[in-house]
Amino acid sequence: MNKLLIDSLSLMKGARPRVKDTPRPWSQEREEQMVLSAERLSEQAYITPPSDLDQLFDGNERIKIFSYGSLLSRESALKTLKPDVMETYRPALGFGVMRLFNHAVLPIHSERWGPMKRGNERAMLNLNLTGNFADITNGILIDVTKEELIELMKREFTYELVSIPVLGWKAAISKSEMNLEIAYTFYVKDSDQDILPVRGYAAAAKEGAAEFGADFLNLWLDTTFLFDRKTNFRRWELIHVEDGFSAPKAPEIDL
Repeated sequence: MNKLLIDSLSLMKGARPRVKDTPRPWSQEREEQMVLSAERLSEQAYITPPSDLDQLFDGNERIKIFSYGSLLSRESALKTLKPDVMETYRPALGFGVMRLFNHAVLPIHSERWGPMKRGNERAMLNLNLTGNFADITNGILIDVTKEELIELMKREFTYELVSIPVLGWKAAISKSEMNLEIAYTFYVKDSDQDILPVRGYAAAAKEGAAEFGADFLNLWLDTTFLFDRKTNFRRWELIHVEDGFSAPKAPEIDL
């Protein structure tokens, strides 16, 4: 396994404001406790798995995968995930990462989510490894076997795996003990500038987030940014409200 260097651009932009357009569904004190718990797992974070997946599982039947984009849509998830995996499907938080629309895909892939209104609507979601565990992103957790992970990797073939601290959503919003764990998530090292979200893909992820309730959706809107790392999706959507967003039927094979 290899320990990754955190994203240098995130460090250079360390003074960027953390946008909180709506109140979090937990107290500031509880968020600080979550961040401290995530920092305690820092030595296990930002590690890429071995190429031999048997070593990754190390005798365990399943490992945890954190997803933050199109898999938030149950319709999209069901295209890849088996019923037994969907039984483990639950909302969660990831720490030390920033969700960005900065992963450029070819038009042949973006157009599967519906026609583009602008030629630069080629951005899908990605995670930047910020090194700051106060950077929180929401998504879903699933437990997968090696065979199921291989199917996911085929779906997310342009991404790589990396480890991050995670916490179940129910534990975050309750007063129960916080037991953070390590899960693997998908990310892309290289990213592009001046690209806009693939509208059907973005709408599907947003609608998937809404299925977990208003608090979960608000956090998704506040912590999903465009490539500039400043404009969150809530604000961008308000600016471009005349464009409209609708989620078409999820394609048979998603990126």
